[in-house]
Amino acid sequence: MSDIHKFLRKQSKGFTLIELLFVISIIGLLSSVIFVSVNSARKDARNTYRNKMAEEYAKAFYLYYDANGEYPDPMDGSDTSPYPGVSCLAKVPAECIFVNPVPSNEILNNKLSPYIEIVDPFQMITSRGGNYQGPLYTCKTDIPCIGVRLLWFLEGREICPSGAISGLLDNNTTACHLYLEEVF
Repeated sequence: MSDIHKFLRKQSKGFTLIELLFVISIIGLLSSVIFVSVNSARKDARNTYRNKMAEEYAKAFYLYYDANGEYPDPMDGSDTSPYPGVSCLAKVPAECIFVNPVPSNEILNNKLSPYIEIVDPFQMITSRGGNYQGPLYTCKTDIPCIGVRLLWFLEGREICPSGAISGLLDNNTTACHLYLEEVF
């Protein structure tokens, strides 16, 4: 073999440091792009779940109203809420967070259980104003309860589902209010 062939064969046994750093930087760039898109998809999935569950709770409340002529009293059997007249719609024992913890209500859950499977509270959202979780439930009127409000929170500046009112807590949290009125 000639000297040139030996030299070329000797030089091509591996990658240079620059080539390796270049490949590593491209892999890092691609993984960061994928990581950002996966996080965005996860946030969208959590928000979709929150909206769908709120719609399911609304259906359960309408079915309860149809069977009983009024909505259930959110404080029936619960006097431990820091916000009088507000209950957490979640499995017992659990708490929803609206700055302060709001306990779940077993009597309310039992009243709704024929119409919906009671689930755990939604994943916590940390915002400038505090921590938020839901869904929360309250009557708009005195007893008999003929108008109610469901309140839940979404991550980011999002649009609440049809019929719900959106309100921004800050740039990272949207509050959704769904009002259910008397059914005729």
